[in-house]
Amino acid sequence: MSVLEQRLPWNFIPADGIGYVNSEDFLTWPDGVVLHFIRTFETHRYQSWRNFNNLWRSTLGLDSTHGKRVKDFGCGFGIEALQFAKSGNEVLLSDIFPSNVQAAERVLRLSGYTPAPDGPVDVFYSNGVLHHSPQMRELLEKEVANLNPGGEVRLLLYSDRAWILTTATRVPPIEDDV
Repeated sequence: MSVLEQRLPWNFIPADGIGYVNSEDFLTWPDGVVLHFIRTFETHRYQSWRNFNNLWRSTLGLDSTHGKRVKDFGCGFGIEALQFAKSGNEVLLSDIFPSNVQAAERVLRLSGYTPAPDGPVDVFYSNGVLHHSPQMRELLEKEVANLNPGGEVRLLLYSDRAWILTTATRVPPIEDDV
């Protein structure tokens, strides 16, 4: 199986409350449809049980991170990248599938933001992505080397085992700042 064939399933991006959408198809949608889709997606993610007591937004620092360069690794449609941009951050986009990056760039531009160019970052953000990669430690080490002094890594992993494999440490209590 080629690398492209291995990557192909990742261009079907999950959108809370909507389902999986092919990013290549998404790129053909009219601007108005894209904006409606993103607003619907934001409502499902940030105004529903997923954001119970605002825990999702506060844990991710979506509203408390300002004036930083944030890399959204595994950006999908860029729903969190958009939130970081709305909070006054420069956002870099990265994904295994090129049409996902193009979709996220489109979402940012249609919302009045410009994706930032590559370079060192203050925040490396990855939500539900790294545990899918067999090279997650190597990827993380590379990204940590690209952090500005005092930079931070924000990982959201789907399981305790993914945390242990990625960081080689025990799973910390939820209230700890790691």
